[in-house]
Amino acid sequence: LFADPAQREAYFARAMQEGVLEARLLALEARAERTPVEQQLLMEGWARLSNFERAAAPADLLTAAYPGDGALAQRVLSLHRSLNGLESSHAAQAHALVARTAPALENPSQLWTELGEMEEERGRPQTASRLWQNLIAREPRNPQKIAELATLLWDYNHDQEALTVVEEGRKRLDRPRF
Repeated sequence: LFADPAQREAYFARAMQEGVLEARLLALEARAERTPVEQQLLMEGWARLSNFERAAAPADLLTAAYPGDGALAQRVLSLHRSLNGLESSHAAQAHALVARTAPALENPSQLWTELGEMEEERGRPQTASRLWQNLIAREPRNPQKIAELATLLWDYNHDQEALTVVEEGRKRLDRPRF
């Protein structure tokens, strides 16, 4: 079930059709210890039942078990970002997720971008800008990363910061027309 999305989909479809998914999830939650497969089932099962608050805890445990899984981290970060609109405690979980996952990924830009966007939504633009600086932290001379950061800052009305990123990028790259 864990590795095969088609089998997992069939499992959930059958459980939904039979009306037993919630009971199965409650039985899994009652266990003292759970495997990553069971955490995956809980995360996806509660999400299918639109009980996203209950999906968050197993999702966090799953990402902790697999910190190098960028696609999983992105899904869980999106979950926390959505829930953060209802309850601000999800911001800390989102930050912990990105801090734990980003070092294990070749390109964690999407995680930093979304985390910064969440901070913008929370009314914390300085925190968002600081987080977005991670987009160029690994490759400060990469023109695509510089442009990506400048565009993001511009899109969120950090115009002066965007211009500063472009100017500093021009100097680092020795490309006055960048």
